[in-house]
Amino acid sequence: MVRKIVYTVFFCLSFFPLFGQSESGGVPVFISDMRTHIVELQTSCVRRPTKVAVGVRVTFDSDLHDIDREVHPIDVELSYIEGYLEGRRRKGASPVIYRCESEITRKRPDRCIWRLCEDTIVRWMWHQPYSVIECRDYVFTENTKRWTFVVTLYLMPRK
Repeated sequence: MVRKIVYTVFFCLSFFPLFGQSESGGVPVFISDMRTHIVELQTSCVRRPTKVAVGVRVTFDSDLHDIDREVHPIDVELSYIEGYLEGRRRKGASPVIYRCESEITRKRPDRCIWRLCEDTIVRWMWHQPYSVIECRDYVFTENTKRWTFVVTLYLMPRK
């Protein structure tokens, strides 16, 4: 099952020239600059296409501003998920925001989406080439060892 997800994501991301594949077991590379990063996953968590913003907080071993040093993550955690989960978009309604799994009262699809993000996106974030982020010395201020990256996740129902 996980193998199918990884192959599907790799196939979808191979059309984007900015994306590649890291050396760490077929993990897609999507951190190359400071734009919002887009990933598409097929999952059984949803019944219709669902767009979710995923915040992932990464703590590094050295300063991101210092371009002379290679940076490596020492901690990666899911910070939040936000979106109109399972197509619950209503006129005038705000998107749902979860900052931890204990805030989730509905079992499906919200808890399933949270666990998918914890298992997949967080694992992928451990293997991103953070040292190649463009203009690191301009984007990050001195003493920046923690950053929250936002990944736009398009969840597609598994067929």
